[in-house]
Amino acid sequence: MEGATRVCNVCAREFAKYTCPRCSMQSCSLGCYKAHSQACTDDFYRDQVQSSLKSTAATQSSREDMVEILTRLHNQSISDTPAP
Repeated sequence: MEGATRVCNVCAREFAKYTCPRCSMQSCSLGCYKAHSQACTDDFYRDQVQSSLKSTAATQSSREDMVEILTRLHNQSISDTPAP
């Protein structure tokens, strides 16, 4: 088992059991995983969401529905704004 012989890249005290899916940093625990770089994990999740959104194409009907919703919200915000 090659992974069991690697030392945690964060604390260097324990054997690494986990690997960051974005940068392949080896860590021994959830605490070390979180400590290695919050930006790394945030970037990973952002990339996953963006990839998922790009693979889902909007239909003409869904676009029209969204325009209708946004128009309604815009008109509502205008009517809720007090006159000067």
